[in-house]
Amino acid sequence: MFLVNKYSPQILSESLTNNDVLKQLIHIASYEDIPHIIISGPHGGGKKTIVKFFLESIYDKNINNLTKTKYRIHGASKKNIIEIMQSDYHIVIEPTSTNNDKYILQEIIKQYATHKMFEIFETKRKFKTIVIHNIELLSHNSQAALRRTMEIYAHSCRFIMICNNTSKIFDALRSRCQIFCVSSPTLKEIRQIILHISLMENIELSDDKLTTILSKCNNNVKEAIWILDEMRYGASHYLPLYKAYDNVVKLILSTIECKNVVTVYQSIRSNIHDIWTNTINGDDIIINIMERLIEIINIDHINIKIIQFAADAEHNIVPGRRDNPHMDWFIASVIKELIINKNLLTHLVPKKPPPVKAIKAK
Repeated sequence: MFLVNKYSPQILSESLTNNDVLKQLIHIASYEDIPHIIISGPHGGGKKTIVKFFLESIYDKNINNLTKTKYRIHGASKKNIIEIMQSDYHIVIEPTSTNNDKYILQEIIKQYATHKMFEIFETKRKFKTIVIHNIELLSHNSQAALRRTMEIYAHSCRFIMICNNTSKIFDALRSRCQIFCVSSPTLKEIRQIILHISLMENIELSDDKLTTILSKCNNNVKEAIWILDEMRYGASHYLPLYKAYDNVVKLILSTIECKNVVTVYQSIRSNIHDIWTNTINGDDIIINIMERLIEIINIDHINIKIIQFAADAEHNIVPGRRDNPHMDWFIASVIKELIINKNLLTHLVPKKPPPVKAIKAK
């Protein structure tokens, strides 16, 4: 079993981050009625853990007994069978960032909300709960459909929505919810978690290795535990996310004095696509690359340009459906800016850049 799964908090006392938000939610759970809720925060901040304990406070620990339930969805052109994780008290919906999201939300919520809860359950709540992950992935039409659906079934259902950034959520949807923002865990909190796990697993963790974990985890608890898991085996049986980003940045910097920029650019796109296909959002990829570049370059007028490129690309991703064109534009714009200022940047060209992937001609 992976360490990230083995050491996921199971009881309230094991939760070490964002306890102030958790206490507020548990207090809300003590009332007979609760509002719709949005929980916003960065990756690895413990949003899903907070929702888990919040639901346990509303109902009981049976919310952890999730099973796959099939729902028939009448889409725009054909009927689809969708499997949804469901307990006795709640369901979990994962948006797909496609046109089907509108129909998935409307029909699954309709089918689920119209079934009354059995009286045999110990918890006598008058409502069921619908948890929606990554709500920022929903298109404008899907968010509008969700708002209407929330109003229709407000008497029998409560909605808990999780997102990384509330700026991508409609005002009309936000105004109907109570918003809680969680922060990234501090390095002190991550250090405490890593030391606890290494002690329990009898992993020899030197000061240098601990420093590496804390410097590469980007204040993400899960990423820190994944890096520890890699160190446990003493070999890279997978490529950690921070190394994937470092490879992309090295390839970008290598274009400063590269003779065949097109080939390197294609390799950069391929590396970014590998990251993107592992459920990392396009705007998160852009921001991570931007932060690494401005830290390395450290020249104000170039950094300002890179930040502007990242801001424009992220802004254009919000209303769009496809991340790829905007990520490509960002990378191409950065490379152009670096080549224009190559006289100031030749010292940053990596001595051993990552190997360029061979791109087959079509």
